[in-house]
Amino acid sequence: MFQPLSGTVTVTQLASGTEQAGGDPVVLQVGDDGAFSVSVPPGRYSLVGASPSVGGVGCTGGPVLVSAGRSVSVDVECPLP
Repeated sequence: MFQPLSGTVTVTQLASGTEQAGGDPVVLQVGDDGAFSVSVPPGRYSLVGASPSVGGVGCTGGPVLVSAGRSVSVDVECPLP
């Protein structure tokens, strides 16, 4: 079961063929409804969430592949205490 959480999501483009950061991260604020949106160029991305509701435990989504002209929906999941 999913429960929306407020906090932040950090989106980082991954270097081609690796799981290493290949660009500057973008930090997004996430409202109480848990929704966020960002426009990024095509590529692979890592998403890492943080919420005071889970006490700093890492929240993850991805890696995600974004294609030109396409939208992608991603759930960033946090383990609830």
